[in-house]
Amino acid sequence: MEVRFTTRGINPYFNKEDYIIAQLKSAIALTKYIPAVKEVYYYGAGSTDEYLEGIIIAALQKVFPNVRSITCESDLMAAALATWDGAPAIVSILGTGANTAFFDGKALHYNKPALGYILGDEASGAYFGKQLLRAYFYKELPASILMEFEKKYRISKAIAFDHIYKQPNANVYIASFMPFLIEHQHDPFVASILRRGFASFLDTHILPFKSQTTSFHLVGSVAYFGQKILIEEANKRGINITKTVRRPINGLVDYYQQFNQ
Repeated sequence: MEVRFTTRGINPYFNKEDYIIAQLKSAIALTKYIPAVKEVYYYGAGSTDEYLEGIIIAALQKVFPNVRSITCESDLMAAALATWDGAPAIVSILGTGANTAFFDGKALHYNKPALGYILGDEASGAYFGKQLLRAYFYKELPASILMEFEKKYRISKAIAFDHIYKQPNANVYIASFMPFLIEHQHDPFVASILRRGFASFLDTHILPFKSQTTSFHLVGSVAYFGQKILIEEANKRGINITKTVRRPINGLVDYYQQFNQ
């Protein structure tokens, strides 16, 4: 039997054990199956750090009291398995955050570390959201989109600063402006923001892997909805994007059904 549900995002960098427990227990569709759960496979941000992984495992053990084994892996591993077609590939996530590695079918091999939304995450939703907010507050948005932006968000510097510097999950808030960029990606100003960000991502994270494989798989809403400009920038660099998936869950389920019997 398959049961699917959605919670708010979970990231032990920002969320404590109690928050994770509350999110899982809020999934009504899951409640009646909790006593029967014996194995848990968790994929998410922060799962490559032993301390942060401990927060996740502790929460899962409290939610599922009868569990016998818990596998805790990174969200990038989920992306790798979800897009696995039997051949080694470069795998990237471009969603709220960003990450990249080479997947040989068993393990992820990193060239550059994921530095998070403050220092890195090139071409992520948070990265692009910062560019949009900066352009707005610096009064650089062209008239063609300025009115629509103000009508949609009714934002002020005080409101933005409260979310970014005082509230939790600032990266999620900043990334929440990404849909506006996707919606207006045909506007020359917006297209230039996207083009520069994708170029930086490709130059920094993909070109160093180029000699290792011809396959390049992308997962995440930014990659999926921005793929027209992303593909154009990739083609300029001789990079062939072989697969783009918005959400990895379907591919991950297929992987376990096909390769993990």
